[in-house]
Amino acid sequence: MLISTWLRSFRNRLQQRPRRSTRRTPQPTARALERLEQKTLLTSPLFQGAALPAGTAFPENTVLQTTPAQVTLTFDATQVMDANTVNATTLVVDAAGGDGQFDTADDLSISLTAFGVNPLPNENLIFFQFEQALLTDQYRLTIEGDGLDAGGASVTPMSNVGGEAINNGADQTFFFSVDLPDPTLIAVLPNEGTFINVDPLLPATILNLPPNELTLQLNPGQIIDPQTVSTDTISVQRAGHDGRFVDGNEVPVTIGYVGVGDTPEEIIVRFAENLVDDTYRITLDGDSGSPLANTFGEVFNGGNDFSFDLTLNLGARVVAVDPQPVTRMPDGSLSQTQLPDSSPFEARKKIVVYFNEDVLDPIKATNTNFYQLIFTNDTVSNVDDVHHSPTGVVYDSVANTATLTFLADIDKLDNGLLPSAGTYRLRIGNDEVKPLAPTIFTPGTEPGSSFDTADATLGIISVPANNSQLITSSIDTQPFPFDFPGAGDEPGHREIEVENHLGGGAGSGTSKINYNFRLDYGSDPQGNALTNLITANQRQRAREIFELYSNLLGIDFVETDSSG
Repeated sequence: MLISTWLRSFRNRLQQRPRRSTRRTPQPTARALERLEQKTLLTSPLFQGAALPAGTAFPENTVLQTTPAQVTLTFDATQVMDANTVNATTLVVDAAGGDGQFDTADDLSISLTAFGVNPLPNENLIFFQFEQALLTDQYRLTIEGDGLDAGGASVTPMSNVGGEAINNGADQTFFFSVDLPDPTLIAVLPNEGTFINVDPLLPATILNLPPNELTLQLNPGQIIDPQTVSTDTISVQRAGHDGRFVDGNEVPVTIGYVGVGDTPEEIIVRFAENLVDDTYRITLDGDSGSPLANTFGEVFNGGNDFSFDLTLNLGARVVAVDPQPVTRMPDGSLSQTQLPDSSPFEARKKIVVYFNEDVLDPIKATNTNFYQLIFTNDTVSNVDDVHHSPTGVVYDSVANTATLTFLADIDKLDNGLLPSAGTYRLRIGNDEVKPLAPTIFTPGTEPGSSFDTADATLGIISVPANNSQLITSSIDTQPFPFDFPGAGDEPGHREIEVENHLGGGAGSGTSKINYNFRLDYGSDPQGNALTNLITANQRQRAREIFELYSNLLGIDFVETDSSG
């Protein structure tokens, strides 16, 4: 009984609702936080490595094939390097010299320039450039850290803005080497026509226009020694019309000029005479006692000669015209009044045309209709031109000449057989008649922009009356508004300032786009300064590409110093 009573009492107490707390909830109190000044623990800058332009890796003991435009040195990321300590005293480059050993008598000191520290946020990067191209050799870069130069004199070491010297006060060395390739020929460009093949395994290039000049392009980075460029190291000969160079009938070709071109890896060859139909061989000397070489003393083509061939297929050409020729008589005197095989004063009626060595068809070569002597009346119009055909033509296939004989002395043809001054034009090649005077036409409507929509007023061009026309017109800009759906402020339209393309762009007419070849063009994502390494040849190719696009797209590309 007592136990059951106690259990009921205990159960009732458990079922009672808990009392509400009478304690007040604490209210949040305002707290003032003090902003502390950011502190950076100054430590000694530690060398991390080197890089070439565009972030190209430059590990120690790298073998380079050309002089780098710039070298960037990296220290640990928390550092801010002191630009005042980045100079020719704290950065020293030595070449080992001929013995391949450093700290010997033949070591060479290499001059550096353009020192600096990268801008924020990469002030842990420093850079420098070489003042001159490097030769083939082994090199040692020393970064001054111990405060003593190579002679033991006290110097200011390279340090951060806090005055902490690099590497805890110890010098840092970095080794690399340069092995420049031998000068080799990679391309040849004539002043007329396309590139000439220099691959000995491929057929010789055939040119239809005789070049006056050849540009020999050697591998990039070469600096050709001008003292080694001469007619002794570059020679030209032709085969003698048999296409072979082993018969002993080869003919030397005289070079009028040979020298280094606009860039140090180019050689310019100019001929002293007009080239005739034949196969030519150009030889560059590499194996003689005084061969072609670069300024580093490296011999062309590894010490071997190199030759390439080209063939000229020019067709028959007029190489000279001699009106009223002067002739040496049998007694040695000079005469214009007569020829050895003709009557007196006959020479004044004649014109001698000199052809190249191509043999002409005798029947066509003596057709008088293929030679027209045109008296211009000293005007640029063809309306008052007077045409004269020779009364006879004598062709000499040995001398490669055609002698034209006219009805009277040439100076008497157009003034009633009386001597008179005037300007003549000799036309050789076909029997076309004098074109009619040009007609003047001013279109009254839009002439059309395609073959199908062209204005037919001009008529059929092949009709003689329509052969020559002077058309007066102009090309004006025409507005072509684009009717785009929606508006620029509608929901979902991209509002990107740099792509302000709504309406197709401002202005009308020919678009102008600037471009440039500036030396510096910013920095990469790591903050390395970027330098333009484009060569003069590459700039010229770029200009030609822009000109091509300009013709195709109707855009005016303009070269500037820094715009674009």
